[in-house]
Amino acid sequence: MKCSICGEGSYVIYTLDDKTLYCPKCWFKSGNKLPEPPKKRDIKIPFDKEFILTHVCDANCRNWGERLVLACTQELFKKYVINPKLIRVVAEPTMEYDKTDYPYLEFGMNGVEILLNNTHAILIGGGGTFNFLRYHFGKVVGNVHRPLIVFASGWNRLGFKPIKDDEEQILTDAHIQTIKEIQRESLFFSVRKDGTRQFLEEYGISSIESPDPAIFADEFYDKKIPMFEKPYVVISIGGDYTNGRFTINDVLVDNLADEIVKIVEHLLSKSKNLDIVITQHREQDFFFTKKLPNNDRIKFVTWEELMSNPIEWGTSIYANADFIIASRGHALYLAVSYGIPFIAISDYKKIEYICEAYGMEDYCFRITENNLSEEVNEAFDTLKHSSRVIKRKLAKHREEMKGEGRSQCKEIAEKITKI
Repeated sequence: MKCSICGEGSYVIYTLDDKTLYCPKCWFKSGNKLPEPPKKRDIKIPFDKEFILTHVCDANCRNWGERLVLACTQELFKKYVINPKLIRVVAEPTMEYDKTDYPYLEFGMNGVEILLNNTHAILIGGGGTFNFLRYHFGKVVGNVHRPLIVFASGWNRLGFKPIKDDEEQILTDAHIQTIKEIQRESLFFSVRKDGTRQFLEEYGISSIESPDPAIFADEFYDKKIPMFEKPYVVISIGGDYTNGRFTINDVLVDNLADEIVKIVEHLLSKSKNLDIVITQHREQDFFFTKKLPNNDRIKFVTWEELMSNPIEWGTSIYANADFIIASRGHALYLAVSYGIPFIAISDYKKIEYICEAYGMEDYCFRITENNLSEEVNEAFDTLKHSSRVIKRKLAKHREEMKGEGRSQCKEIAEKITKI
């Protein structure tokens, strides 16, 4: 893309308020000035000037759950930390949906450094966006030496060993050095409450835990758009086994697909008043759907629909559900946020940590269970009868987690005022 003003530039700035594409030079020449940045970290910024908090993340997530948590992180900071001018920085964007959620600046890597030199503090997180820092911290974020706020950072692709994965994933010395450097630059540093803290401790790295911002979704996306006429169960099964992310063999994937089909068939036969809605957070998540029976009671929500519609369109699918069966972490976080009884299918150790955090260990089953479908089907029958008790349990744990999150936001707000 080229600048609309001078016709040059290999990267552009785009804002929702102005459809014109600018190169950084023309953007600043057009009067879009940012406040003078601090020259040193000990120089305080007078608050009569607009405070700029820049959210650094990776646009190439291709996962609706990541889109959700990025949006919830910004809403959380706007509501509980400070109401600065929030800017989202996206490196080498590839997807149109990034232009729909909130104003952002679109740059190549050189442009990112230009912006960060004109910002007061940098927000990283929540969720798996930590991979952006792993690759680019030394080149960009580490060069500008602005105070960092690292909130609920996820490590789902660094170090966690998936269930039945033959390759032990570990942190390299370079990873450890980068994490420690980030901690030194951070006003606040936390990891998501999904087992990351325990994992980092094995490498001598201490951290505090924060709840995933997606559990606050009910506060930001409370509009429950009617999606389906009949009551329904949402099924959200990750398909990362098929894209090289996990090293699970084809036989195991095929067996898992058969087990999911058995679960669907049980729901169709035993819960005749419930339809089934199958959601696709990533492109690979429909790996089992070809084996499903043809039945009008089975509905599909595609990855393209989730990515192209507003966030609240997707959250409404979960908010209006009667039950949720999922291996996708953010499907489970939405179940907690909206108080929907759920069953977790654990293909990743973080899923077990999530269930433990919210008191749902009895409803968590590994994909390697020899009789997975039987276990899940039996648990679902119990889930229906215990629905009210489970909703009260989820509400209790949710409010405790939200209380922790709000306290941490207050702490961050106090630190920001001292910059």
